[in-house]
Amino acid sequence: MKKNTFCKIYWDIFGEFDLSPIEGLLLSLIHGLSRSKGYCYASKQTLADLLNVTDICIYGVIARLEEDGLIERTGITDKKTMGLMVTLPVSDFISDQEVGHQPPNEN
Repeated sequence: MKKNTFCKIYWDIFGEFDLSPIEGLLLSLIHGLSRSKGYCYASKQTLADLLNVTDICIYGVIARLEEDGLIERTGITDKKTMGLMVTLPVSDFISDQEVGHQPPNEN
């Protein structure tokens, strides 16, 4: 049985960083998969499978996100994959989005 995978999609991130649909989805996915260890250790093939695109597409999108300073490599992980993490501007933007969309505190 295949394990379900999900992530939050931050719609405002597309306009904020001028992202294509696949770039925004991959950035949101990397952020979501980074929550437990601080970086995403999924292989590029796994990322491609999750987004239903080719691994060649993922390589190109990762390169563009790196060029734009939105993700960075963290080195080889214990899973023998290249770790990826969102950069501080992206992390701060997402944090602001999450704070801005919290339900009101009822006291």
